Amino acid sequence: MIRQELVEEEKRVSKERVNRVLAVYQVLPGPESHELCVYFGMLSRGRIGALLAGLAFMLPGFLLMFALSWFYVTYGLNSTLFQGGLFLQHDAVEVGGWLTNAQFLDGSALSGLLPAPLIIFSTFIGYLGGGPLSVLAITLDIFAPAFAFTMIGHDYIEHLIENTAVHAFLDGITADVVGLIAATALGVLNETFVGIHAWILFSLALLMLFRSKAKWTTAVIILGAGLYRLLFLRGR
Repeated sequence: MIRQELVEEEKRVSKERVNRVLAVYQVLPGPESHELCVYFGMLSRGRIGALLAGLAFMLPGFLLMFALSWFYVTYGLNSTLFQGGLFLQHDAVEVGGWLTNAQFLDGSALSGLLPAPLIIFSTFIGYLGGGPLSVLAITLDIFAPAFAFTMIGHDYIEHLIENTAVHAFLDGITADVVGLIAATALGVLNETFVGIHAWILFSLALLMLFRSKAKWTTAVIILGAGLYRLLFLRGR
């Protein structure tokens, strides 16, 4: 979405520069999409711009996910609606035991509906794992580095991006990350695609993602998957 707005629509920056900035942040800890917002906010209005851009990107989603997490725990949100989630988290489910796999899928699907980076799902994990205080702790732990690396080390990051000697290295990182995402997606596919209905949903979602560039596409896909389950898979 960030690349679409800055490169394709507004043409404020080249695709190559965005890819190299992204490569740097893929090496550093923290959510890359949020770090990109902080970075471009820094370029536009300095540290104040970086802070405001970062908060504007994650704060609405944080507040909405906090409210949804409270509603989920308090009223027992029906998990059959949200099992279109595609992300599996070894640490949260198998190692930590903070929540069940069904709850994890619910939370990942909920995060896809919100105007925020998908990593905001960590708020959901924190709430189910330890309540409101855990929410603040896990959210701060994830997003604080995204602010700090840019606001403190912006000049070093700029020098690295402008250094032509490392351009090939940064381009290679981007290619490696694409490979890691593909491998992870294949692993998820192997574990979760059981039966004809899963393949129908996958095919329809893939078709929509390729044909539509609208910002609401992801939310429509997730809600559509939930509706499909309610209509055709109730009780299974």
